[in-house]
Amino acid sequence: MSESDPQSIGFIGTGAIAEAVITGLNLHGDFVGEIFVSQRSEARSRRLSDRFANVGIETDNQSIVDGSQWVFLCVLPEHARDVIQQLDFRNDQTLISLVAAFPVAELAVLAAPVARVHRIIPLPPIEHGVGPLPIYPPNSEIAALFNRCGHALEIDNEDHFSAFSAASSVMAAHHRLTATIAAWIENQGLPPEVAADYASHMVHSLAELETRCSAEELNSLAHDCLTEGGLNEQVMSELQKAGWFEKLTRRLDRIAVRLLAVD
Repeated sequence: MSESDPQSIGFIGTGAIAEAVITGLNLHGDFVGEIFVSQRSEARSRRLSDRFANVGIETDNQSIVDGSQWVFLCVLPEHARDVIQQLDFRNDQTLISLVAAFPVAELAVLAAPVARVHRIIPLPPIEHGVGPLPIYPPNSEIAALFNRCGHALEIDNEDHFSAFSAASSVMAAHHRLTATIAAWIENQGLPPEVAADYASHMVHSLAELETRCSAEELNSLAHDCLTEGGLNEQVMSELQKAGWFEKLTRRLDRIAVRLLAVD
């Protein structure tokens, strides 16, 4: 545990992503402070409490706020305002929101007199100690904590932060792509476990290669895989003819507009 880590953190809302963050902090982030979670989502809260000695269950959200230096807001966007308005914060606390499309300026007003307000975008793989985690506005202490269980990115522009939020909307499509490859391999007569093993590890290895590239190198990776008349060229050519990549870009544009309209 770093000297800059808070002694206690609390989670308002105990959904799947909150569970992933708590698991990542404990297993990979070396966090040893107290963690408070709500009694709602009782099965998940109990599972966390049984698994980690530093996780305690509180009966109400105000008790979580009262006991925490950092408070993580992990509720659905449509519930966020009502939840915050029912809570009393202190001026020595940090509020960290995981709520999509909820600007820092509005959060700060609703949670006054809380000292610091930030937004983060944790992805499910944080449970395993990997993945990007944008932070807005920049905060070295939050970054230091999450760099131990992922890859923190400190962002100084909220519109740019929203671009990361939009980009995360490809997760389901990514999983579907991997599952489609695995299903195709299985249909060639291989056991499903072997097919899934190959497809998932192939995608993982390609992603690992991408994380080692500069922006310029990343842009050239696809071209570097192409051989005239080769297998990769055939698939790439057909996807390009179908406008697959342009369609993806247009859908990300729509997601960004949707987020900015709310922000």
